[in-house]
Amino acid sequence: GHFIISELRPKAQYAVSAKKPDYETVDMTIAYTDPSHVLYIHILSGDQLLTEAGEAIRDKNWQKAESLLSRAHNAGANRAATHYLQGILAWRREQYDEALSILTALTKTEKNAPYLYLFIADIHQYHTGDTAQAKANLQKFLALRYDPGVEKRLREL
Repeated sequence: GHFIISELRPKAQYAVSAKKPDYETVDMTIAYTDPSHVLYIHILSGDQLLTEAGEAIRDKNWQKAESLLSRAHNAGANRAATHYLQGILAWRREQYDEALSILTALTKTEKNAPYLYLFIADIHQYHTGDTAQAKANLQKFLALRYDPGVEKRLREL
């Protein structure tokens, strides 16, 4: 929105806070010096922050991704999506134990999400070498969604 704040004293400092549900909050201090100046504040929604975090992960910009995920969390973005992207970030950074911890915790709340079990199985099979855990997670995937390729993969393990 556009707002006009009247009766500001020149050469004074003001605390400004921009808030909107499901958007990040921006707090700043400004020095009011000229009545013709315009203050522009751009706030992003939790979903926008998650989209940008996904792009930062794709581009291997780890610090930006971490910052965006933190901002998304603070903006009240979808918890499952935020944690899933945190798991992807850890995996892309080759922090497999951290990725497994995040994704396994997510399965406690996202019980009908077969993709989580497949991702966890991939990490166990291809990165940690734990075939027993890979098998267990492939079985959990198949219990939720049948896929002949996954079934074949399980048999071959």
